[in-house]
Amino acid sequence: MRVNIRAKLRTHLLKRGVYVGKHNSRYLISEALFNLLQEEEPHEWTDKEITEALKAVSPIIIVAL
Repeated sequence: MRVNIRAKLRTHLLKRGVYVGKHNSRYLISEALFNLLQEEEPHEWTDKEITEALKAVSPIIIVAL
């Protein structure tokens, strides 16, 4: 999968409230996405992570059931 497609997938997930950890040259986006799939429980967002996500992808889509 191309890096651009992975980045778009990460952005799409963040907009929908799915936490995908930050990536860099040592921690590839593919590793972050793989680790996300391995989680059994959803990630508990911190205030800092929410703030960073809002800066990166605004607006975040929130759906209440």
